[in-house]
Amino acid sequence: MRHLVQSSLFLMGLIYAGPVLADMPKATPLPKSISATAGSEGQCFVAGEKEQYLAAIPRVSVSGCSQRVVAPKALLQAYSRAISGNDGEAGHGTANSCEFTRRDHFEGYYVDVFLSELLEKIDGGGEANARCAAAMINLWASNKAMTRSDRTTASLARHQHASDMARAWMLGGISTAYFKSPATQSNLTSAQKTVVLNWFKTLANDVQDRVVDGCGPDCGRGTNRQYWAAFSILPTGLMTRDAKLIKESERVFLEAVTKITRDETNSYNNGFLRPELRRGKKAQDYHAYALEPLLGIAVLSQAYDCDFTGSNWRREQLSFLLRKTMEGRYNPQVFADAVKQQTGQTVKQETSSVAHLLFFANQTSPSIYNNVQSFMMKHEPEAANRYKLFSKTYGPTGKEVFGADYNKSDRLGGRFYTTVQRVKQLSGGTCPAFIWRN
Repeated sequence: MRHLVQSSLFLMGLIYAGPVLADMPKATPLPKSISATAGSEGQCFVAGEKEQYLAAIPRVSVSGCSQRVVAPKALLQAYSRAISGNDGEAGHGTANSCEFTRRDHFEGYYVDVFLSELLEKIDGGGEANARCAAAMINLWASNKAMTRSDRTTASLARHQHASDMARAWMLGGISTAYFKSPATQSNLTSAQKTVVLNWFKTLANDVQDRVVDGCGPDCGRGTNRQYWAAFSILPTGLMTRDAKLIKESERVFLEAVTKITRDETNSYNNGFLRPELRRGKKAQDYHAYALEPLLGIAVLSQAYDCDFTGSNWRREQLSFLLRKTMEGRYNPQVFADAVKQQTGQTVKQETSSVAHLLFFANQTSPSIYNNVQSFMMKHEPEAANRYKLFSKTYGPTGKEVFGADYNKSDRLGGRFYTTVQRVKQLSGGTCPAFIWRN
């Protein structure tokens, strides 16, 4: 376990007095009971280790919060955990390096904890929560959290893309949460709002330079990684009316929907993302993962009438992707066939649900949701029974079910319902960037 140090931190105009988290020692021996590699991340930890880490995360008292909050750190260092395997995508194999899995968790998981606790405040509602959320964001912005990564040695540089993506995911979650919460914003002074937005801009420009623009084939260009990066810079673009960030987000979004297969002669071939078919047994799972930022972008872009889905063709493409991914959840063979056709591999699919995304889909365009609904209703009797189960659990029109807070994602800024409500409030007006409606 890394060493932890205490430091003094004063907020709402108070002074940051030094490093809050010490770096983990470079050579941390694995516990004797842990192998060098493991089939799952959980096998890389001794029972109780993660709980001990959570309890040891440095926290500071902040004016406006009744409980101590996670302390900021300028350095954000993440690590690539996976070892190349046989699923068709280097770096996404079935084996995990326990050394780097542990370092990734013990050196970087504090940012996930901060985001989760921030979203509890913002989505929880109420003046006290808004006041604390404002203090938390101002704390991290004032101390330039997550603005640095260690690029000094080859051993760390090779993990740089993991750090870039961690920064993108956290920026997307935190900035979307701030964007959708006028109550949080109103608890900051004009000067503090400027500090927060400048912090977002610093992070967004770094994500744009290193992931959106600077990413080559080795770091996932044209895959879900760029979609997440494009999502992460959009709230900042909208809040600061930065046309460049908005256009870059729209460019990646358009590249993504263009990659969705469309076969006018055989609809069975519609709806695949060819780059994600390289994931082999995880192809459907990664289609589901790619859908999250794409639908997040589609919803956020409706603010100020930017609307990246402002053409029937774009909406149809998204509809194909959502429908195919949902179909693959119920009938994995459709993805197994597509993977074999593209890569020659014969693999059994590991699948994920996209049911929680139907709320965003319905907000983007009811026609997208209706396309998926018609597919589910078409099949008898098995699919019809599944539809009944789906309806009971998630709602018949993709809307959030009261009492079941399922429609949310930390990386997308928390509860979808509150994001949608804010976007509706900001609909209309003039988009800061020109969006071509093709």
